[in-house]
Amino acid sequence: MWDNNAWSYLYGNTSEAEPPFLIQDFIHALQPEARFIAILRDPVERLYSDYLYFGMANKSVEDFQEKVWESLQLFDACLQEFSLRACVYNSTLNNAMPVRLHVGVYVVYVLDWLSVFSADQLLVLRLEDHAADKKTSMNRVFRFLQLEGGGDYRASSV
Repeated sequence: MWDNNAWSYLYGNTSEAEPPFLIQDFIHALQPEARFIAILRDPVERLYSDYLYFGMANKSVEDFQEKVWESLQLFDACLQEFSLRACVYNSTLNNAMPVRLHVGVYVVYVLDWLSVFSADQLLVLRLEDHAADKKTSMNRVFRFLQLEGGGDYRASSV
């Protein structure tokens, strides 16, 4: 949902502050009736997990806090001149940040997908809700995908 860095390499897009075309535009051209499921994690939990996974040596809460602070300062400086969307898609900025802050700015990505696909083609779930109640979550998925029977998911089948 968020990995749209290739837009800047496409002919004619390199001078734009914001991407005029993203992967969802190409998907829509090929599969206009497609349905999508996005499971979003708490952005802070996602950022810390991302830090632990991609971070270098000396991982600590203090180091994480320092890297987040530095990233927030860079992001804030960008917001002084450009829109939120432009900063989220700014690969130079994102590469300069010590943590991948931009990945958790879900609102930009969801709105971009909804600018191409209708709301009934995108199901957004929270990871925490799915973990807490898989049966309800999976029944929502089955209904969304219009699977026969409307989805009678049983937790014991996992």
